[in-house]
Parts: sequence; structure tokens; C-alpha cells
Amino acid sequence: MSNGELVTSDQQSSLPVIAQPHMRLIEIAVEKGADIVQLEKLMDLQDRFEAKQARKAFFDALSGFQSKLPKIEKTGKVGYENKDGSFTGYKHSTLADIGRATAPILAEFGLSYRFQQLPRTDPKDQSITLVCILTHKEGHEERTQMTGFADTSGKKNAIQAIASTRTYMQRYTLTDALGLTFVEEDDDGQGGALTSIEQPSSQPKLYDDETFNKNFSTWENAIKSGKKTPEAVVGVLNKNGFTLTEVQLSKIYGVK
Repeated sequence: MSNGELVTSDQQSSLPVIAQPHMRLIEIAVEKGADIVQLEKLMDLQDRFEAKQARKAFFDALSGFQSKLPKIEKTGKVGYENKDGSFTGYKHSTLADIGRATAPILAEFGLSYRFQQLPRTDPKDQSITLVCILTHKEGHEERTQMTGFADTSGKKNAIQAIASTRTYMQRYTLTDALGLTFVEEDDDGQGGALTSIEQPSSQPKLYDDETFNKNFSTWENAIKSGKKTPEAVVGVLNKNGFTLTEVQLSKIYGVK
């Protein structure tokens, strides 16, 4: 359409069905000599209508995705090898595991995701904020955000510490964005070779990072001296009703 001419019935049929009613209103307004304010209101109405339709399409696609999601493998391990070749620790689904399982189904439903690290506004702030942006082909997107600090456990250099935290945040923000849930960690049929981290029967309490960091050196010394094993430390905390984050578990099981 140009110079205020009306679209033909054939041209109308080629337009997306959801857009036709509002497009027609705009055409009539142009015909009648509507001023810029009136046209802006109609365009705003059109934009809001399309945004609403895009949002509906997004959640329809997400629902379809979740209904077809297969079992996600767990190839990530946190712990250590025993002398007999068995493994003590726990397993989890890595970012790569999630990507392999979800990529073809996301594509089927027109969904995609990307990550963005937000810039710091305060030079003294050493935190890292990562956003997972889940987008549908119709344009609607939803964001999941997480903030933390560089993982300095083990012998990581500064870049490795940041990369470790980014990977951790990518996995968890993507998990939240896609609405994924995981069954309790298990030994994957290895006959008990892998020790699961059991959750207390009562309502679990997250062990806050400040308290964890204050106590970590004591646990580290006990493990290095042979007085306690990593699983013994974790077991005591679990029995007291605390649930450790993956970063906290990694630090404990990473003590040699």
C-alpha cells in the first residue's frame, strides 16, 4: 500500500490474519485524513496487539517444548576417584548435556537462547551478573538473571575463576528459563560406586556463602590432615538440615 491507497482483497489475504483488523483501521484513518496523533495511537494499538500475540506464541512454544523434553544426561562429576577405581561425590547435568538434549526441540518450537554478562556500574563491585535470554521467533523474550562472585576454589587463576562462575550461572539461568527439573542425583547404575548427596527429610536450608566461607578453612584443614573426609563434612551439614550449593560442594570435594 502507498499514497493512502487501500489494499485489495488479495493483498489483505496475504497479510498475517492477526494483523489485518488493525491494519484496516490504520488504512481507514489515513483515508479520512487522520492527524499524526491519531495515527500514533493506532500504531501503538497495533504494536501492543502484536506484542500480546507474540507473548502468547512464546508460552505456547515453551509448553510444547517442555512436553517433548527427553531425559537429560549427567556427565558432570564433582568429587574424587578412590584407589579401587570407584568415585565418591555426585553427578550433575552439565551445560553441554542440557544443550545436546534441548537444542533440536528448541529449534522445533522456534525457541533460542543466548547469554549476556551485565557491565558493572560500581568499580568496587566484584560481582558477576549473567542473564539468560530465551527468545521465540515471533519476537517475545523472557530473561532470567543470576549474580555471584568469581569461583576462586582450587588453583584457578583469575580468568579461570570468572569462567567457572559464568559456566555455573549459564547452566542455572538456562535451567530456570526453560523450566527444567532434575531428579535426585544417583549412581547411574554403578552399584553404589557413586555416593549420592542425600537431602534431609525436613525442609532443607540453604547454607549461606558468608557462613560457608568462614568455616571452610576449618573443614579444609581437617580434610588435609586426614581427620575428616569430604563426604563426612557434607554428611554432617546434611544431617543438620543444610543444603549446599554446587559451588560449595565443589570446594569441599576439591580439597586434596
